[in-house]
Amino acid sequence: MTMTPKQLSSLDRSARRAVARRGDGDEKLSLYIRVAESRIYNGKPVLKALLKEVIFLRLHDLHENDLRIPKHTPWSKDYRKYEGWCYAGQEYLANRVGCDYTYAIKVLGQIVADGYLKARKWRGKDGRWHKQYFPDETFIDAKIEELQESADISDDNSDGTTHLSLKQVPTCTNDSRPPAIKTGTHLSLCPEAPVIKTGKEVSLGGAFRGGDLVRSLSTPPSGIVKDVIPPNQEKAKPNPVQAQSSQAKREATPKPKKEYCANPDCGDPLVPGKEHVCREVCGACGSTHSSEQSCVAEA
Repeated sequence: MTMTPKQLSSLDRSARRAVARRGDGDEKLSLYIRVAESRIYNGKPVLKALLKEVIFLRLHDLHENDLRIPKHTPWSKDYRKYEGWCYAGQEYLANRVGCDYTYAIKVLGQIVADGYLKARKWRGKDGRWHKQYFPDETFIDAKIEELQESADISDDNSDGTTHLSLKQVPTCTNDSRPPAIKTGTHLSLCPEAPVIKTGKEVSLGGAFRGGDLVRSLSTPPSGIVKDVIPPNQEKAKPNPVQAQSSQAKREATPKPKKEYCANPDCGDPLVPGKEHVCREVCGACGSTHSSEQSCVAEA
């Protein structure tokens, strides 16, 4: 398989980066990658982003009458004075990282004060001052090594010994404490809750020293657990079997029937425990009334 010159160049860069990461020879990663993978300005993203942009936009491999050299500056006539310098304006750098122009000016000033960049200024034809920045590679490399050494020391204990691994942790012989953790076992962060029966005292002793654990919110101070209905639980519905049995009992109990007078001319209901007086058709008035009532027929 024949590779193109572009593919060969990409493969060569990948190989040089791999050698530089191993540290086998004199090959070094680019300054941009070294700063990006270092601890410089960790927790300060805008400062680190602006520093990387200045490094990325600096000029390299210049020659006589190079078109990349800006005109109308004090150093335009000598291309060697632009080697390694970034002439991008502060407003352009602010747009590259997505921050405000005035904030970028303050941040670049802070980076220069910290020693990572060198700055030079010149006045343009418009009367305004402009700045150009130069990354101090020697200072940056020294700072990267210093931060890496401090990070390695912070990973160790104060007495200079490294932290014990999981296998080196001594096993506790106290039965009241949890068993030692074995490598390769699955740990459950949500252990099953103990079953609490109604009317019995709750004791979760043995988990920690100094007494039992704090009682559950549903457990009264006396330690006796009462029947508590959860707030989200619906009210208990009646048992359908019991409902059917009660309905059957009601149907089995005969309802008392009303009795009526046997006299076809009366037909009034009989009231238990009360003497019944029949109502008959009066021959005088033609209406139905008892014999005790007076006749209302007209004379």
